[in-house]
Amino acid sequence: MTLIAAFSTQNCPVLFGDLLLTGEATQNNKRNIAVPALGNVGDFFGNSDWAITGLAQKVVLISPSCAIAWAGSWIGAKSLIFDLREMSQREALTAGAILSYLEQNTDLQQYPVSVVGWVLEGRENFKQFWYEAEYTFTGDKLGLVAVAGTGRSAMKQFVETIGSMPPIATTGTVGPAQLAIGTSSFLNSALIRTELHGGNSTPTLLSMFGGGYEAAIYTDGAFRKIGDITYVLWEACVIKGKVIFSSPQLILKQQYESPRVSWRPVGLSQATMAA
Repeated sequence: MTLIAAFSTQNCPVLFGDLLLTGEATQNNKRNIAVPALGNVGDFFGNSDWAITGLAQKVVLISPSCAIAWAGSWIGAKSLIFDLREMSQREALTAGAILSYLEQNTDLQQYPVSVVGWVLEGRENFKQFWYEAEYTFTGDKLGLVAVAGTGRSAMKQFVETIGSMPPIATTGTVGPAQLAIGTSSFLNSALIRTELHGGNSTPTLLSMFGGGYEAAIYTDGAFRKIGDITYVLWEACVIKGKVIFSSPQLILKQQYESPRVSWRPVGLSQATMAA
């Protein structure tokens, strides 16, 4: 019950994932949990059988040459992340070796997990892989897209939208890494805006994904997360041929404070953090 995706922009690998954790509601797991656009959502589902139980980073850097995103059981994810990092210390990871490990891991039968990822095999051969991903499709500008989680329809809609848009820049040169940063940041801000305006009826949280997003790309010889970025959300409309902008509705600063990611409303002291 999440959103994770692996795609590429001009052959630059990208991983994208949300932060939200949900589960069956109990007296012990209902607590104050803040997300960037809405604040406290600990009681978002009211008296239903479901609850928002926390926030977690689902995009994970395994090694300089490999990164994954996970959905499903946090226990299963924690175990496989540890194992893959151990494997990367012993040998160069390959897509085949990773999938073999996942398919033979009996613990994942009890704690099921979906995984999408990228690994660099050799010097320039990026291999995309996925395990128990529900949905794969081809996007004109994003290559083969592998998606898992309840947010897969939102990802499909984004791919269709960006496919019909003009290029990000009409002058100058935009490299693959810059395009990857721009594309993932656009997706991030679009989903946050949905939560900002959706309130108690926001479709992302109702579908049990969201609460903040993060991305990783391959740049400067390693997979790295996109951090230290500020999002400014406002509305624009055309009145009598003129484009009119509203005042900023939300300003968010995203940065990594190892090992956590923080979302901080600019000018305010409170921050949303995920381990």
